[in-house]
Amino acid sequence: MMSTGCVFFSWSALSSIKWFQIVTLFNPLTYVAEGLRGAMLPPSYGAALDIRWVLLGLAVTTAVFLKPGYKGDYQKSGKIEELCFRLLL
Repeated sequence: MMSTGCVFFSWSALSSIKWFQIVTLFNPLTYVAEGLRGAMLPPSYGAALDIRWVLLGLAVTTAVFLKPGYKGDYQKSGKIEELCFRLLL
């Protein structure tokens, strides 16, 4: 995931490889890395994605993965509580 997450390079540096630039947009790590790059480095180090695109990408990622993650965690915690209850009895 790190190789397509724009961790080692900025998203704008991929302008010559358009297909790979599009592939990186499906990786949530791209938005985290570009957000940090935009917040911490001056623009002379390479243009990062606009903050509006970063926030949109993070919001979509959160919306997509929040319910399945919560549901999976809730099911696991229920099984752990049941196991602990059986061990105590």
